Amino acid sequence: MMSLVVALGSESKLKINAIVTALEGLGMKSLEIRTYKATSGMGDQPEGFEATFQGAHNRAWSALEAIPEATIGIGLESGMVRASELSGYFDPAVAAIADRASGKTYYGFGPGCPIPLWAVEEARESELGEVVVRRGAKDK
Repeated sequence: MMSLVVALGSESKLKINAIVTALEGLGMKSLEIRTYKATSGMGDQPEGFEATFQGAHNRAWSALEAIPEATIGIGLESGMVRASELSGYFDPAVAAIADRASGKTYYGFGPGCPIPLWAVEEARESELGEVVVRRGAKDK
């Protein structure tokens, strides 16, 4: 049985594990995940849904182009999104799947956790993952 070659636009262990878990959960057992350090093209910390979706899109297609054996490319991007004046900022994750055969891109996104305003301000100078690591997280 041939394995599905997936190009992931990240070298993050956290993202690799997330993709393996998700695809295996869909019944895809014969996988080969190849990573590529893709950039989002949206700066260190995307802000707003449009920039977050575009960053995931860019990562997916960049990885797919870099790994010619891959059937699909996956880009994952988290961004800071201001939901409303009342609720403040959240950090939803966006996934983009680029399909080489059709040339289409498929998108999905998950709920985000609230981001304290102090973290938003610090993240504008770097990125939210770095802020979290500086505050004691083991990985971003």
